[in-house]
Amino acid sequence: MNTGMSDLDYHPFGLKEFEAITAEFKNAQKGSFFTNFFIDYRPSWRETRYKIVLDSLKKAFPEKSAPLLNVLHKTKGSYEKRYINFIKTFRALYSKPLNNSELLDLLHKVVRHLFLRINYLSFTDHLVNNMEKAGLQHAAPKILEGNFIDCFTETWQGLQKAPFRLKVPLIKMISQFFRGQFNINFDPFCQENTPYHLFSIDKTDFIRMGTPTHEKLFSCITHKAYVNEEFHAFLESYMLKKEKHLYINLQNRLSGCPGYNESPRCLALENLALHYPENLVIITLNKNGSLWHQDGKFLILHNSRAFKDAIIDDMLGKKGGYHFSHHIHHSSLNKLTELIHEEFFASRHVLSLEERKDFIELLYTHIIEYLLETMHPDSVNITCKDGIDRAGTSSALYFVYHHLKRKGSLSAAQIAHLKTILFAPALLVKKRPPTYERFRRFQSCANRLLNHYNMRQA
Repeated sequence: MNTGMSDLDYHPFGLKEFEAITAEFKNAQKGSFFTNFFIDYRPSWRETRYKIVLDSLKKAFPEKSAPLLNVLHKTKGSYEKRYINFIKTFRALYSKPLNNSELLDLLHKVVRHLFLRINYLSFTDHLVNNMEKAGLQHAAPKILEGNFIDCFTETWQGLQKAPFRLKVPLIKMISQFFRGQFNINFDPFCQENTPYHLFSIDKTDFIRMGTPTHEKLFSCITHKAYVNEEFHAFLESYMLKKEKHLYINLQNRLSGCPGYNESPRCLALENLALHYPENLVIITLNKNGSLWHQDGKFLILHNSRAFKDAIIDDMLGKKGGYHFSHHIHHSSLNKLTELIHEEFFASRHVLSLEERKDFIELLYTHIIEYLLETMHPDSVNITCKDGIDRAGTSSALYFVYHHLKRKGSLSAAQIAHLKTILFAPALLVKKRPPTYERFRRFQSCANRLLNHYNMRQA
């Protein structure tokens, strides 16, 4: 079912739109703390990403007869409000008993377009590069050293320093944070986190999105999360077409304390897989536990044999926050850990803390590759809560790994694409770069991959 980049519905992000948004970046000035905290300047790029979605859908579905399409073609209100109205209308229609086969078929086609054919590539490339320049416009020029992975540090700094009037007021950033952190009215698809096509590898489409679940006002008390109707419809279309979707969940499925409890979302997604056993596989790889952070009992596990045994115990036990379906077994995990130890660490008996951190990143990446090769899914998403820090860096690392393993290097176009995979999601959703810890972990492991494949070629 691969849509392929050449088949995607490219948005005509033309010269006039580029010029209008670029002018904002050039003229932006840093305001006072008061203005940065309270005043929403509404830079036009925040509307443009909704315009891309709506324009793409209107182009694919030009008729206006169905209620959903009539909503899609309305012109009153901001693009953001029109997009949210479209999503809410879709949910209302899908949640009712559908006796009309034509309407159900339309809903399936619309939602497949929403997940698989929205293309942000030219827009995000422009956004990241211009936001970086805006953040570094007053900085002294630097002589860039190192490889392209090292040079991403400057991009991170530029996005971090960019004026808030090009992003969003601090008060809104804080509001977004608390909704997701405390599970209160958290609904990523209606809160500036639209799904879109990220890249394709062979016959598999990679989708970028936040968790396809929502939580209500008192979900922090009830500990309930609900799968969105649009994701239900997406999987139902897969069931009818006998297609497969792989969901890599990077949240922590262990019950957490108030203020950091991702288990309701994990449970909702894992229960969803029971309804689509032939079409959906969900694997949870915890990126907030002791194994990933290499703290707690892992902090002093320098011996490689003890380290590898602890990995298997943590992943297959009940206390690590992992979830594996029948598609991956104990023996497969053992083989993957041994392969990584031998290929990337020369089977050394002692591993440093930094080496063990890279080991875990490589293991997660190899697990994803193993599932892709054994399942042959039509599509896959690598998602955490928002799909920006844990998931954004993991998607970027898999992109690097795949191209280095296949060809030993990345082309200039692939490096530019990698830059948007790594930086655009956090910029679109939270108006910032990925958190520094996640970014540095990506850099460390990506550099290890570069050195490894460069040595192999030498």
